[in-house]
Amino acid sequence: MINDFLIKKLDLLEEHSLSEGIAKNAFFDLDNTLLVGDIGELIILAILKEKLKFEMNWNDYQNCIIQFGEPFAYKEIIKAKKGNTIDDLKQLTKTILQDSNPYHYVESKFSIQKDKPKPNKELKSLIQELIYRNFNIFVVTAGSHFVAESIIELWFPEIPNENVYGVKNHIINGLLTDELEHPYPINEGKGLILEQILNGQKALITVGDSPNDLYMFGQTHQKGLKLIVDHKANKTFKVLKNIDNLSNIHFINWG
Repeated sequence: MINDFLIKKLDLLEEHSLSEGIAKNAFFDLDNTLLVGDIGELIILAILKEKLKFEMNWNDYQNCIIQFGEPFAYKEIIKAKKGNTIDDLKQLTKTILQDSNPYHYVESKFSIQKDKPKPNKELKSLIQELIYRNFNIFVVTAGSHFVAESIIELWFPEIPNENVYGVKNHIINGLLTDELEHPYPINEGKGLILEQILNGQKALITVGDSPNDLYMFGQTHQKGLKLIVDHKANKTFKVLKNIDNLSNIHFINWG
């Protein structure tokens, strides 16, 4: 699944790691990167359908994006999950991903059908190769931390849970609250998470698909590798336009 060109790049990274003492750390975004598709909106629909606690409806979420933009909406939908348990979210996530059938949500005259995400096979193979090469693999996502853990447990069990970083609700008496732990990995927060993990070093590999990943790409070593998942042309263009260094970039297929 990994082409020879990328294998040669990995071989070169091994040389840089050895000669310059760069730790073998690789960081992956989740939605539309490790996943072909997005889990966030699917979880909203599933919470509404299964009558879990959620302080928004679908129109609230859509209006939030229109009025305030995606980064703000990401935080609000995670806050809106307050009152549920961690197990509520994790079981719901794993249940709806047991099959690949499109998910249907119907309420009154409103209905929507949404495709379920699936693992990116090329990146799944890359992770296996990186583990063989003794890399530490991390997942940093702007989505719900507990939903992300469920997906990693289900489809990428080779990545330990302690290496998953999502937007995390504070827990009180076993229930999610609407207070979020800082820093939360949205936009510049992704860079802050990497700074905490790397402790003054830089990442050898970063992998993402959108402008939300720019701060993560910014934590890549000058001799490291930035992998851009070519999900949507306009997002890829924005990444290339705003990334701080165009060297050592490689593209990954989305489908």
